[in-house]
Amino acid sequence: MPDDEELPLLPPELERYVFEIAVLHHPQCMRRLLPVARRVRIWIEPILYRSLTIYGIRTELDLQDPPFRYLMRSAERLLTSKPASFFQATVRQICFPEFTHVDRIIDILSVCSGTTSLSLAPQASRGGTALLDALSALPLQRLSAFFSVLFRSSRTPFTHALFAHITHIEFHDWRYDGWDAWTGLVQVPHLTHLAFYVGRITNEVCVGTLTHCTRLAALVLRCERGESHLLQLHRGEGVELVADPRFVMISVQDRLLDWQMGGRGGRDFWAEADELIVRRRAGLTAQYYILDS
Repeated sequence: MPDDEELPLLPPELERYVFEIAVLHHPQCMRRLLPVARRVRIWIEPILYRSLTIYGIRTELDLQDPPFRYLMRSAERLLTSKPASFFQATVRQICFPEFTHVDRIIDILSVCSGTTSLSLAPQASRGGTALLDALSALPLQRLSAFFSVLFRSSRTPFTHALFAHITHIEFHDWRYDGWDAWTGLVQVPHLTHLAFYVGRITNEVCVGTLTHCTRLAALVLRCERGESHLLQLHRGEGVELVADPRFVMISVQDRLLDWQMGGRGGRDFWAEADELIVRRRAGLTAQYYILDS
């Protein structure tokens, strides 16, 4: 019988909460906490697997910030290390930032079937019908992709089953057509947040989106590191856009790190945009752009 002094001093529910808060706010302590006790591993290990970045030859468990990032040699090794039910229950965000064979993507998504947030590089989007079917089977709420590559079409069919639960869409495509080519956005039933890249979309499309997508809470024009001058060039253009408090222009230093931050519940560009929109609606600021978030 263990001595009373060796027993936990806190109720299990409170003790678990303390450990979960610790690893969420200080991810670098994860490796030191995992060996503390079996119950602690059971509590915090799912947080480690919540967000995955899957490269061509390795997988990163994204909770760990550099230099504490935990690397697996391959997705296959990772996904056979535990029962499939574990990954179904824990993995919520996956990023494929470089070329990954479509069969491998489909196999991974079939195991991580609870994924709600997904990012696909253009090389990882070329899967045709098989990939679209795999994506449609997921409860996806956030999707970042080159949609012209994903659908192999210059126009995105927004009535596709893929968009059934989507709330956040990030387009990477270069598309210079008018609003008529985008009217299908109105038919995405739960769409609240939409992002385009500066210089890859027309003001007409942005104005049409804000006018007709009445459920939309945020329309974001983005650029990446070294491109903030593009935001400078666009200031003063599109008066109708600037007048709408839902319109935000934002530059992000590192797109992948920003995406990983959002998967850990941190402040990604969506959170930054939402905060600015709240301030605009309250009349606390007239600013509609954020440089170097």
